[in-house]
Order: sequence, then C-alpha cells, then structure tokens
Amino acid sequence: MAISSINSPHIVNIEYQGWKLQARWFQPFWISNGGWVCYVSKPDSSHKLNIGRWSTSDEALDRGRAHVDRCMA
Repeated sequence: MAISSINSPHIVNIEYQGWKLQARWFQPFWISNGGWVCYVSKPDSSHKLNIGRWSTSDEALDRGRAHVDRCMA
C-alpha cells in the first residue's frame, strides 16, 4: 500500500513497501528538457537513487514502484 503526500505542486512523496519514492519536477535548462525525476531510497538508508526522468509524476512514480518490485524479487 502506498502512502502519498504532496509537499508542493512540484514534489510528490510516497511510501511503497517500506521504500520512499519522490517525484520532483525539474525545469528545463540549457539543452535539457524539464521533467519529473524519480528518487528511490531503501527503508534503512538516507541515500536517494535517481532512477530517471519522465513526462508526468504518475509515470515517474510507476517506474519507481517497478524499481522497488525488481529489487525485492
């Protein structure tokens, strides 16, 4: 079960199977497009892993959940 909170319009935090997921909006800069970056951290760690950038927060969090599922398999 996921617990969700929105800290601002540009940050979404959820907990999924004990892991912390965060989708954060980054504005475009230089030649980089903007997008939602997903960070994942293990239950016993404060280190966040950037697993990629997607066009929506929902897609970023879906990819984060899939990453957790693969790690726990």
